Amino acid sequence: MTPKLTPESPAAEGPPRTEFEQRLTGYIRAKVDQLLQVIGTLPLRPEELDDETLISLDPIGILAESFTQVLEHLHEMHDELNLAHDESRAILDSVGAAILVLDGNFSLCSCNAYALDSFALPATVKDGTTRLDAAVLLPADLLARLKQASEPFELTEFLLRNKAYHLSVMPVMGSNQVPRLFVLMFHDVTEQRHTEKVLLEAQNRLSTILNSMIAGVLLIDPRTHRIVEANQVAVRMIGERRDKIIGMESHRYFCSYNAGRQPTRELKQVLEASEGLLLSVYGDEIPVLRTATLLEIDDRSFILESFIDIGKRKQVEEDLRLSEQRYRALYASMNEGLIVGELICNAQGQAIDFRVLDGNAAAGLLLECPPDQLVGERGSALYWQQDIPYLDLMAAVVRDGEAREYEIRYAQRELHVSLSRPQAGRFAALLSDVTDMKKAQREIERLAYFDDLTSLPNRSLIRDRLDHAIAQAQRQRNLVAVLMVDIDQFKKINDSLGNVSGDQLLIRVAERLQERLRSGDSIGRMGGDEFVVVSTCRSQQDIVTMAGKILDLMAEPFWVDGHEIPGTASLGIAVYPMDGDGSESLLKNADTAMYQAKENGRNTYQFYTPEMNRRAFERLFLSTDLHRALERNEFELYYQPQIRLSDQQVVGVEALLRWNHSSRGQISPVLFIPLAEESDLILSIGQWVLQQACCQARQWHDAGYRQLRVAVNVSARQFTNSLPLVVEEALKTAQLSPQLLELELTESLLMDKPHQVRSILERLQKLGTTTAIDDFGTGYSSLSYLKHFPINRLKIDRSFVKDLSQDSDDAILVNAIVALAHSLKLEVVAEGVETDEHIAFLRRNHCDLIQGYYVARPMSAAQLMSFLREGTLQ
Repeated sequence: MTPKLTPESPAAEGPPRTEFEQRLTGYIRAKVDQLLQVIGTLPLRPEELDDETLISLDPIGILAESFTQVLEHLHEMHDELNLAHDESRAILDSVGAAILVLDGNFSLCSCNAYALDSFALPATVKDGTTRLDAAVLLPADLLARLKQASEPFELTEFLLRNKAYHLSVMPVMGSNQVPRLFVLMFHDVTEQRHTEKVLLEAQNRLSTILNSMIAGVLLIDPRTHRIVEANQVAVRMIGERRDKIIGMESHRYFCSYNAGRQPTRELKQVLEASEGLLLSVYGDEIPVLRTATLLEIDDRSFILESFIDIGKRKQVEEDLRLSEQRYRALYASMNEGLIVGELICNAQGQAIDFRVLDGNAAAGLLLECPPDQLVGERGSALYWQQDIPYLDLMAAVVRDGEAREYEIRYAQRELHVSLSRPQAGRFAALLSDVTDMKKAQREIERLAYFDDLTSLPNRSLIRDRLDHAIAQAQRQRNLVAVLMVDIDQFKKINDSLGNVSGDQLLIRVAERLQERLRSGDSIGRMGGDEFVVVSTCRSQQDIVTMAGKILDLMAEPFWVDGHEIPGTASLGIAVYPMDGDGSESLLKNADTAMYQAKENGRNTYQFYTPEMNRRAFERLFLSTDLHRALERNEFELYYQPQIRLSDQQVVGVEALLRWNHSSRGQISPVLFIPLAEESDLILSIGQWVLQQACCQARQWHDAGYRQLRVAVNVSARQFTNSLPLVVEEALKTAQLSPQLLELELTESLLMDKPHQVRSILERLQKLGTTTAIDDFGTGYSSLSYLKHFPINRLKIDRSFVKDLSQDSDDAILVNAIVALAHSLKLEVVAEGVETDEHIAFLRRNHCDLIQGYYVARPMSAAQLMSFLREGTLQ
């Protein structure tokens, strides 16, 4: 570079410049000015650039050195900028908030580390390598507001990705007053909002608890004794507005009876049910019972003081005292005995005795124990150390509170006992002496239902017994024979020997019939010389045998007043169900048959001829048509659902055979099943029923009802060694799982040949089928088969279920059957369920399954499918 020339240099005073030099100098100065504008610096300051210097300048050298200086300056600025960038990045990353930077196009161009973690952003967004559209992260309404924003703004409750934020937005304006950048700062306030919500809920709960209390409550600061909270009851009792009560000293409203106003002054002081006066703003002094205790709330100590109006309590106590007096007066003057007792239990919790806690004078008289000695007495002492009757009923009343009644004989008296539960753990027994009433009742029944001369049942009682026999025969598929017995030539005997002797003859006939006939037969006097015998039989041969027996015993001479009287009789016979379906029709038809026997010569028996003849022909025709019914496809299976009580689901159906006769229509199974069982036809019909039931069950299985079980009745004629093969073939043909087939057997069938039956049942069990005992409880067999035979279910006969709500004996029997079955791990099916009371009782006694009209009547397969789709028992 050319050395600089200072003004002191000799050259500065040289000769004047030529025109060329002047032009050159001007040119150079213009270029230097351009350089200064471009690079902003030169090695020489402008004031040092005189004309001589400009002429002597080396422009290239100057430019090179100037660029060198510019580059050095730029490097220094770059280092400073990097340092400032690192410092600002560190500051942003240390901020406890998520920071997003958006450019003018609303693209995410930068963020801090907190934002990366909070919003799961790519790491490259932080240094600006990757830009994201803000719409991916931020909602459209926020972006719309950003587009309109020119000033900073805040959102105190901004929800994003299930979190709450306090959002601060700062637009960075460009030179054109248009936002160039947007800085968004998200402060996470989720936990703060949750804490605020919890605190608010706690405050609301405390306020709700205080206001729900029946006592007045004040919350007191123990340091100042000023009230900080009062519930609605306290506000109402004090009579002041809540905002005025809060802040007042507590002793302003309270004072004791004796010592004047005494505020609670010590922090640890606790008042235990102390009585005092509440001073209302109206000047009333209300007697109250006060309690105060120390309470910790949010690390602060308070005194919680509660008070109740004991003026009302004392009024209640007075009312109770008067009520007690009235109760005691009534209690002492009652004609009925009343005792209150508690049970005495053993270590296993079973009741073994009871103790009398209270008793009135009438109870002492009935129990023959002085009233002052009755209290504290044990039941075992009252019953002279014998077993206490109905102790289980007392325990049941104490347990479930349901009232119960029973009758006992005690000290030559008949007592009616009504049990109830007056309070937990105790029972009350109301004792009524019904000795005279029972005696009168028995006399009324005797006059109403028994013949005054022979003491035999009269027509009314015989009709009831006949109805009962018919109902039992329906369940057991037996016959009921009504034999009308009329003494031959009785009018002549009565006329010749007199009415007294005639009456004696009637008495002797009654005694002989009672002595010689079976104990299960019902014998009655219809009036005059007519007697009736009602007997349940299995076949017509049994009826013929009984008729012959009656004729034989009547043929033996009777001795009356020293006279030997030959006593033949004429018998008329009507049989259920062939000769009538009710007591009136059977008695009438038997009477008609008896007159026919008299016309036939007396000393004989006669079946009801018109009805019997018609039935005989009908049985003949039915037997013929029955053989063709399978060929004509006249049989159909109906199905009655079985409901499981625990979840009200249909779990099974019973298959019931129906005969749709081509000309006679529906024929009752009561008629054609006995006909089929009298021949081998029952075998082919039974095999058809099994195959049809299995195929139908398979269709239900394929339709989605995979656990629906079908039950099929098996008759005694079917129950042979070939039965397992028939069942196996039916299951194989239908491709049905054996668990979905149940075979129903009768008790009598099981006891007929026990060893053979057991072998067949074991073979069926190996197949996988289940077994149920039908009409359980109606037979006379031993219960030992329940233990020794492979059985899965018991079906309670409908006769026990029918009168559950009216007949306590039926209720006890059903309960016992359920308990017995469950103890042997057997399921119980109750048949004949028809009412809500049946359902309630069976559910209460844990019966497993129910079947009957309450659920559904027997229906066709198509109807059952509709029933299943509609749902189960409600």
